[in-house]
Amino acid sequence: MLLVKLNTRPSLLLHGCRLLVPDETLFLLVFALVVLLLITEKYHRSLAALLGLLLTVFFGVRRGIMSGREFIELVDIHVLIFIVSVMVLCEGLSRSRFFHFIGLWVVKATRGELSRPFISFQLLTAILTVFLNEIAVMLIMGSLTLAISERVRINIEKWILFEAVMTDIGGMLLPISSIPNLIVASELNLGFIEFARAMMPIVLLLIAVTLLYLIGTVEVKEGKISLEDIDPWSAVEDRGMLYKSVLIFSAVIVLFFLQEELGVSLEMIALAGATAMLILGGEDPDEIFRDLDWSTVFFLGGFFVIIGGLEKSGALELLGSAATSLLAHSKLIAVVGCMWIVALLSAVMDNIPVTLTMIPLTGVLASNTGAEHDLFAWSIVLGANIGGKMLPFASPSTVVALGLLKREGIIVRTGEYFKKFIPLLTIHLIASSLYLTLLVVLG
Repeated sequence: MLLVKLNTRPSLLLHGCRLLVPDETLFLLVFALVVLLLITEKYHRSLAALLGLLLTVFFGVRRGIMSGREFIELVDIHVLIFIVSVMVLCEGLSRSRFFHFIGLWVVKATRGELSRPFISFQLLTAILTVFLNEIAVMLIMGSLTLAISERVRINIEKWILFEAVMTDIGGMLLPISSIPNLIVASELNLGFIEFARAMMPIVLLLIAVTLLYLIGTVEVKEGKISLEDIDPWSAVEDRGMLYKSVLIFSAVIVLFFLQEELGVSLEMIALAGATAMLILGGEDPDEIFRDLDWSTVFFLGGFFVIIGGLEKSGALELLGSAATSLLAHSKLIAVVGCMWIVALLSAVMDNIPVTLTMIPLTGVLASNTGAEHDLFAWSIVLGANIGGKMLPFASPSTVVALGLLKREGIIVRTGEYFKKFIPLLTIHLIASSLYLTLLVVLG
């Protein structure tokens, strides 16, 4: 009799623990742990996501929510193929030195007038970020700016910091322009033209607002840049490689625009282009693969599983109910409020997990408010890209910009950063809110 009691106590204890900690609460705790690790940056974000993946699978199997192999199905392979393929395309184009060529060509085209390259560099930064990773663009434009500073005295702090702001504006335009865009377009099945058509007006507006703010607040000294020895072709090591890389990349962009007529998915077009770049680009594939951002791929894979665990346990439904009670007072409040929440969250943590978390919640908001699902797509894209600039450590391009300035002996304190950019970013959010309001009204 005693043996029976001893043998039944562990099962009763486990059953009691399960009652004390419901599935939803347990998986929310795992999610909260990962978010805490991301905010504190205690570990690399990919490690935080992989830890969350392991805990999700462990508790999911123990509680009978998923099998040991079922978690693989939670990873959206289409998104990962799209992202890796675009990375290969951009890396191949970058290695051809095309972007360095364009930067030097702009300096040459402005005939050395100091005010012209200042504005031109901001525009060029936004344009390059449409097609290239923001970190790569910041390194290229920052290096070119520092090269100019060796020829003439300029305020490199403001040049480089405003270039960092422009990377996030340009990063809104196309599905391939940033990781949040890639995720939103792939998860919500948005076409390339549909995405570009929706984002083009607000991107142009934010560029104009930023340039007006820049002209009104930044004093550009008069002067000329010496054009001696500035030859755009000097940046190109292999013209044949440049021509082929530009041709392949251009062909992929054209096919993206024709995607709906062709009936082919974006990830397959990107994969075909990446394969062509590896075969014809002239670079060793091992070197290209070595320089890809694999940590982002592992991070996304891990976070897909974490979000899947929230959904299977019912925790996502709880988050959806909370979001509904907060935002679902009207269609307009839901859409605009979603953008502000995403922006504020992206200011304190990486905008990728914020995007991944908000996408499934938008389905609940759309069904409860009657708003079109794509309206929430635009609100997430705007919030994720703008919010990352609110703090100096929240955006990779800003971190790179501050690192470049530090090497030049210029330290930008957080308070100084706030003073310079919070007014501008507030204007960006207000302008984006008005744009979303217009989209809601027009239906």
